[in-house]
Amino acid sequence: MGQLAPIENKIEYDDGDNNYSFYNKLQTSLDEVDKDRWATFLSFTTKIHDLSISNFFLHPDSIALLQNLVQRYGGPLLPNLRRFAIWTDDLVVPMMSLCLVPSITTVYINGLDYANAEDGFWDTFNQASQRCPHIKHLELLVTIDLLNVDFHMGPESLEGTGLELRSLKELNISLMKAQDVYQLLDGTKMPRLTKLRLREVDFEDGEGEDLRNRMTTIRTGTFCTNLTPPSYQDLSMDKFFATPELRYTVFTFLRLSKDLFHCAQVCRSWKNDALDIRWRFRDVGLRELMGQLAPMEEEEEYGSYHEYWVYNRLQVSLEEVDQDRWTAFLGLAAKIHILSISTFFLHPDSIKLVQDLIQTYGGPLFPNIREIKIYSDDLVVPMVCLALTPGLISVEIDGTDRSAEQDGFEQIFSQVAQSCPAVQTLTIWTECAEAGPTFDAFPELTSLDYSVGFFSVESWKSLTKCKKLVALKLSGVEFEGDPDSLEEEDLEFSSLRDLHIHQMEKEDVQNLLTASRMPRLQKLRLEEVTFGDDEKESLSDTLKGSCPDLKQIEFVVDA
Repeated sequence: MGQLAPIENKIEYDDGDNNYSFYNKLQTSLDEVDKDRWATFLSFTTKIHDLSISNFFLHPDSIALLQNLVQRYGGPLLPNLRRFAIWTDDLVVPMMSLCLVPSITTVYINGLDYANAEDGFWDTFNQASQRCPHIKHLELLVTIDLLNVDFHMGPESLEGTGLELRSLKELNISLMKAQDVYQLLDGTKMPRLTKLRLREVDFEDGEGEDLRNRMTTIRTGTFCTNLTPPSYQDLSMDKFFATPELRYTVFTFLRLSKDLFHCAQVCRSWKNDALDIRWRFRDVGLRELMGQLAPMEEEEEYGSYHEYWVYNRLQVSLEEVDQDRWTAFLGLAAKIHILSISTFFLHPDSIKLVQDLIQTYGGPLFPNIREIKIYSDDLVVPMVCLALTPGLISVEIDGTDRSAEQDGFEQIFSQVAQSCPAVQTLTIWTECAEAGPTFDAFPELTSLDYSVGFFSVESWKSLTKCKKLVALKLSGVEFEGDPDSLEEEDLEFSSLRDLHIHQMEKEDVQNLLTASRMPRLQKLRLEEVTFGDDEKESLSDTLKGSCPDLKQIEFVVDA
C-alpha cells in the first residue's frame, strides 16, 4: 500500500470505552489518484504471487478508497495471487475483499495471536471458502478457550451454508478443539481432500478413534471421496527436538561454537549432533583437536638475547597410544573441514610424535579438510605440514600481527604451493615476503586477495597462467622490478572479471593495466590511487581495446 500513497498511523477510540483501534490510513483521495497512477500501482500488484497480512490494519476509509478506485479505473487488485497467509483479527476481516481472488490455491489462516471473541477467524474462513474455489492447500492454526470464551462465529455457523472447497487436497488443522473440528468438517464439502493432518487437537478418550471411523465412513460416499484416515502429530518442542533430522537441521543454523557446546550439554542425543556439526562445519583450532589426543602442558624455552618461546607438549608417548585410541582420534579429525592454526605452538617433539603415529598406524590426519587459516609465525611453520592435503581449496595466510623478522610466510607459502594444487581461493596478508610470490603452482585458482607484501613482475606474469582466475585484489603492495618490461610480454588474463587495486603507485598501476589484455574484465576498482581527470580519461580510452567488456572504472579516493 505504501507504493500507492504515504501511510499515516491513526488511533481511534471507541465511544464510552477505553478500547482503541490502531489503523493505517492512506494519505490520498480518490480525486488525487489519476488513471496513470492507478495503472502504475496495478502493474506492481500484478507481480505479487505471495501475500501475507499480519498486524497491518488498513483504515475503513482507505479500504473504501481502494474499492472505489477498482470500480472507477478497473482491477482486480491482485489477479495473479497464488498463496495467501493471514494472521486474523476482526480488524483484518474488511480487508479480505481486496485480497481474495479465484486464482488463490494455498491459504494459511492463523488465529494464534488473538484467541478471543473478536478473532475474526471464522469470518476469514468463510470468505476464503466462498471466494477461492481453487484452493488446494489449506492450513488452519487457531487457539480457542485460552480465555474461556468461544469465537464470535464458531464452526456451527457453517451448517446449512453449502460451503464447498472443490479443489482442496490437503488440510492441516492445529490447536483446535475436537468438537470444532467435527463441525468444521461436517459443514464444508471437500470432495478432493486426500490428506488431513490434525496437530495438538485436544481429543478426549475415544474421540480420536471416533473421528477416524467417521472419516472412513465419509470416504465411501460422495462427500470427501478420496479422504484417507487423518494423521495426528504433536507439535510440542520436546518431540520436535526428539526427531534427529529436524534437530540436526536446527543446530546447523547456530553460528557460534559456544552455542553448539551449550546444546551438547543438554543430553546425549543432543551432544552427538551438536559436536558433529561443530567439528564438520565450524572453524576448529589445532589446539582444540590435539587436546582430544592427550593432555598438554606449556613449556618455556629460552634462546639468545633474552628470547623465549612457549610451547605446548602432548603428555603422551608413542607406546601409550594404541591402534584403537589413534583410530578414534582420526575419526574425529576426519570430520574437520575448516582448520585454524594461530598462536598455538606445538612442541617439536609433539609434532614428531604425531608424524610417528601416522607412520605407525596410518593416516592421513585431515582427509576431508577444505579450508585452512594460518596466522603465520616462524614457530608455526613446522606444524603446517600436518594440515596440508591435496584436497584443500581455500587457504588464508595472515602474518600482519607478527613482527617483521618472524613472519614465516616464505616457508609456509612454499609448503602450500607444493602440497595443495587444488587451491581455488587464496588470501594472503604479509609484511615479510622477501620477493613477490608466484602463483603458477595453483592452476585451479579463481580468487586471489594479496595485501601488504612485495609484488613483483614475475608475480603478475605468473597470474596469467591461472586460467580460471576470476577475481583479483591487490592492496597496499609494494611493486618490485621494472614494470616497463611487461610491455615486451604477451600477457592475457583470459578469465579475470573483477580487479580491485588499493593503495598502489599510480605509475605501477598504469603499467600493469596497459601491458595486459583482459577480454572478460567487467569491473575495475581503483581505490586510493591518485589519478587526475585527464589521466582517468586517458586510462579509460586505453583500456577500451584490451578490456572490451569493461563498462566502468570506479575511482575511489577515500573509501
